[in-house]
Amino acid sequence: MQYTVVIEQAPNNYCAYLPEWPWAVGVGGTREEAVESVRESIIIHLEYVRENGEPPHEDSIWTDDALGYLAVVEENESAGGVPYNAFVPDVPGCEAGGATREQAVERAREAVRLRLAEAERSGAPRPQRGEWTATFEAALPAERQAAESLSA
Repeated sequence: MQYTVVIEQAPNNYCAYLPEWPWAVGVGGTREEAVESVRESIIIHLEYVRENGEPPHEDSIWTDDALGYLAVVEENESAGGVPYNAFVPDVPGCEAGGATREQAVERAREAVRLRLAEAERSGAPRPQRGEWTATFEAALPAERQAAESLSA
């Protein structure tokens, strides 16, 4: 299965987390080490769920596409706020709220459009896709072996 993580830089290391599973966190001295650490935590969780016959969790955080950039959409649990917030880790400052997940994502897309247009007007570099996000494969060892034997 393919997973996308958000990467953040702390003063002394990097942290990577899976938006859909906020408890799936990895830390490392480099971006690559942080991503590998979170991948290992996902595999441990998948093994635990399989061995204990637990149902998958319900998501309260989703990911979507914002003009080719990853948008992370969260339920806003604070009273009086908009029900959903979307932010785009690779494009600083691109965050938006909405009454629905779709509206929050569309508003985040508009924020990305505006940010890219401003970068073009000012001659600033475009934010790089994947600078603060990464995608990787993670499977249980038995699932990997089965997939490899089918492809052989």
